Amino acid sequence: MSGYSFRLHERTALAAGLGIPFLAALALVPFRTYLSATNEALIMVVAVVAVAAPGTRAAGAVAALSAAAWFDFFLTRPYRQFPSRPSVPAGSRRSWSWTPPICRVSREPPA
Repeated sequence: MSGYSFRLHERTALAAGLGIPFLAALALVPFRTYLSATNEALIMVVAVVAVAAPGTRAAGAVAALSAAAWFDFFLTRPYRQFPSRPSVPAGSRRSWSWTPPICRVSREPPA
């Protein structure tokens, strides 16, 4: 693989890490009255895995942080602003940050 195509892949993966969680949270806005916070968080985790599995570790980390931020912004009260105190348990945010390393490990061939 040439250096240019690798850099292009990495940049695309980083852009997806910012964009896909944003679009997922935006798509959940009309359904936030019908879905529980747990189901919304699981959908956001799927968005993070969608970026982390084919992308790089950096893209997975960006996606996890982006998902946490957009979850707080769009899907928790008060809507469309970042809360002054966390409304999602810290354990949920930590589990999102562990998603990319888990995906990376699962792609490596067994020794």
